[in-house]
Amino acid sequence: MKKRGWTPGIAVYNSLVYVLTRENCMKDAHNVFNKLIDEGLQPNVETYNSMIVPLCESCKLDEARMVMESMVLKGIVPSTSMYHAFLKQEGIEESLKLLRKMKEDGSDPKSDTFLMLIEKFFQRNESGNALRVWNEMRRYDISPARSHYMTMVQGLVKHGCIPRALEYYDEMKEKGFAPDTQLDKEFKTFLLANRDHWRGAGKYNIIPQRGRHFTIRSRMQ
Repeated sequence: MKKRGWTPGIAVYNSLVYVLTRENCMKDAHNVFNKLIDEGLQPNVETYNSMIVPLCESCKLDEARMVMESMVLKGIVPSTSMYHAFLKQEGIEESLKLLRKMKEDGSDPKSDTFLMLIEKFFQRNESGNALRVWNEMRRYDISPARSHYMTMVQGLVKHGCIPRALEYYDEMKEKGFAPDTQLDKEFKTFLLANRDHWRGAGKYNIIPQRGRHFTIRSRMQ
């Protein structure tokens, strides 16, 4: 490239590092990393991101942590996208630690950080951990958006936690968010099918009435 009078910039090297790391050519990726330094360029957070993100995607978390530690020693603060790369792979305890670390570094977890974690734990069939993330979100003073409520409700429904799902769905509507037609149908079907023998363990009680009609009442108004 230099022979043609063009010197590659840091963005080109970052792209090469990403592709080589993704293809598991770590020796070549490190060579490119060293090459850009030899050319007088300074690795930035995106350079390290280009190696850390594909390592996390390949579940090579120990290697990714080593790269991040090397970066931090050079005084570079991890980016939100870098933390997200780890959060997508970690279990609940490590995820909670990373959230605290994000706050310490000044990269406060955002609304989409928690949405991503809630989705992840439902996909892993870990509804209890999704609920822990929800509670943690409140501690960071982040108000759930409709997308958070919908993800929570749909995840709980999928895992058979209908009473809890109803509570979150009601809360969502009370906050002024638009209801979901499909969920309305699913909840109505469930309540009708269970009106004579089901008692909600949470907020809802189904009270059998004469004929086809019944009422839903809350223990706490």
